[in-house]
Amino acid sequence: MPFFEGSFYMANDNQEILNPRQNNKTNRERREKEEQQTKWLRLGGMIVGGIVVVCMIVGLILGIFNKPSRKVVAKVGDEKITLEDFQSAVRLQRSNINSNYQYMEQLYSMFGMQMDESTREEYAMQMSDAYKGLLGQSVLSNMVDQRVLAYGAAKEGITVSDDEVENYYKSMFAYYPDGTPTAAPTDAPFEATPTVSEEQLAILRYTETPLPTDIPAEEVEAIAEEVDSAVEEAVEEIGPEVEEAVEEAEAEIEETVDEVEATVEEANEAVEETVEELSDAVEYADTVEEAVENVNAVVEEAESEVKEAVEEAAEETAAEIEEAVDEAAAEAEDLAAETADLVNEALQPTVTPTVYTEDMFKQYESVYFANNYYYSKDFFKGQLKYELLQNKVEEKLKSGIERTADMVWARHILVATEEEAKAALERIKNGEEWGDVAAEVSTDTSNASNAGDLGWFTQGTMVQAFNDAAFSQEVGTISEPVQTDFGWHLIQVIAHEEHPYTSSEYKTAVDNAYREWLNGYSEQLDITMENNVADMTPTDPSFVG
Repeated sequence: MPFFEGSFYMANDNQEILNPRQNNKTNRERREKEEQQTKWLRLGGMIVGGIVVVCMIVGLILGIFNKPSRKVVAKVGDEKITLEDFQSAVRLQRSNINSNYQYMEQLYSMFGMQMDESTREEYAMQMSDAYKGLLGQSVLSNMVDQRVLAYGAAKEGITVSDDEVENYYKSMFAYYPDGTPTAAPTDAPFEATPTVSEEQLAILRYTETPLPTDIPAEEVEAIAEEVDSAVEEAVEEIGPEVEEAVEEAEAEIEETVDEVEATVEEANEAVEETVEELSDAVEYADTVEEAVENVNAVVEEAESEVKEAVEEAAEETAAEIEEAVDEAAAEAEDLAAETADLVNEALQPTVTPTVYTEDMFKQYESVYFANNYYYSKDFFKGQLKYELLQNKVEEKLKSGIERTADMVWARHILVATEEEAKAALERIKNGEEWGDVAAEVSTDTSNASNAGDLGWFTQGTMVQAFNDAAFSQEVGTISEPVQTDFGWHLIQVIAHEEHPYTSSEYKTAVDNAYREWLNGYSEQLDITMENNVADMTPTDPSFVG
């Protein structure tokens, strides 16, 4: 039986062997195998868990360092420009572009015009996704310049106080707690620009302006009809006022006539008195001759007094009549003006001024930033501080910038080849007018019709070859053909002197001085910045057009 049983169990490899010794060994091997598998599973789980933990830590670290407030897009010396500040600056710039666009729209609307499509497209392009990389790079470069500005200003002891920033900030909201400041000149007066001299006129050889031709009879008749119509309208408008003035003048004249009549009565009384005096003169005269003399004397005196009285009354009457008419006309004009003012006032809505209080300012400020998702108040104030700092630096630089410069006034003719230039020069030498030749052959369409006049310019304004020729030749002379990248030039110098800057030229000189000042301090700093910020550049706010 045991054999049978043993044989049976050995015949089936999948069944457990009932031999105790074999059973213990098999169980031990199985347990060891299971323990080994468990060990590997536990180790695998630990490895996977470790990887997950490491990934979480790495993600957390990357998240911290890639936060906009921590990620650095540029570094100027020891100062860092974060992604958060960069994006706020871009959004501020985009907001400014929108504001400028809306301002332009208002200007067009004021003149009853529609903004042209090219202007709208220019603003739209600046706000487009295709342009955002250029916009971002421009903003970042400006932020770097701001840090260099702060560094240079600190080196030179130029500062901006918190109070200055706060006052400037409030002025952005038109809030002036200390009173609206009195407008001051934006710049010092410029030197007077000299008039064209006789020598320059001789070089230019201006042609006389043609006199106007006779106006056609049809136009004269049309103008006459317009004038007649305007006169009729004026008569209709002022007719009632003139009638009223005439009535007042007539009343004044009647009063004056009454006064004249009273004067005549007084004269009659004087005559009667004179007759009595004549009687007395005859009565008390010793001889007839003496009586006649007395009578003549009295008559002459009476005639003189009556004549003076009549002349005086006539003068006073004429003066009073003229004065009465003038007063009536003046009163009519004043009445018309007052009536027009009353009508305009009645048509206008009544406006009551409101005091701009600090509470109103704070409310306006809070509403503005509550509706502004693009930059914070602190960031905005920081930008204002840089602006004030730049103004102070530029004011300091202006003290070293002259109001005049060595300038040349010249005109030119531009052609494609040297042969064409020589041919044009030969025509001028043979007596043809410079302006006629320029209008015919010059390829500089910007001024060919103006005899190629380039106006006044300073050293370095023109390309080098043109600049050297213009500043080296004598006034009034014409150069030989001068080659530049634009072609071949004939240059005539009209004047060469110390000449005042225009306002735009002076601003350019100040801008150049500031840029040179900025570059000087840039060389003292280690500056690094991202070369490609397109992916980091925000596209909000969107274009309002």
